[in-house]
Amino acid sequence: PPVAGPTPPSPAPRPGTPELGAVIEMADLEPGTCVDPIGLDGDLEYLKVMDCSATHAFEIAGTVQRPEAAGDAFPGDRELALTSNRDCRPAFEAHVGRPYDGEGLAINTIVPSRGSWQSGDRDIICLITGENGAPLNQPAGG
Repeated sequence: PPVAGPTPPSPAPRPGTPELGAVIEMADLEPGTCVDPIGLDGDLEYLKVMDCSATHAFEIAGTVQRPEAAGDAFPGDRELALTSNRDCRPAFEAHVGRPYDGEGLAINTIVPSRGSWQSGDRDIICLITGENGAPLNQPAGG
């Protein structure tokens, strides 16, 4: 079996990856970006880019699109909450490289609000966080 060596440093940012400390909008999120929320008042619009090797709230796993067409009725906060975790499992598994089992890492989501839904937003942003919402202190993605 291979001998474990030192932990490699975080990979260099990909072209287009926001700089550390930058404040970004939801539309600018890229998988692998580590972030902290700014203003958890229920209308989250911005996140602060963090070093994945330092303490951070979330790592972006990806974005999935709800199947409803523009003009379809808002499904409701409860429906979005019930389905978004399930809808994000493939993004979690692709990003982390293992099946989702709720051990060590958890899925959190940012879903469309009623207002953004009426403007055509169907994106569910898939976030990785520590088990039970604990912060992360290393990259979750492999």
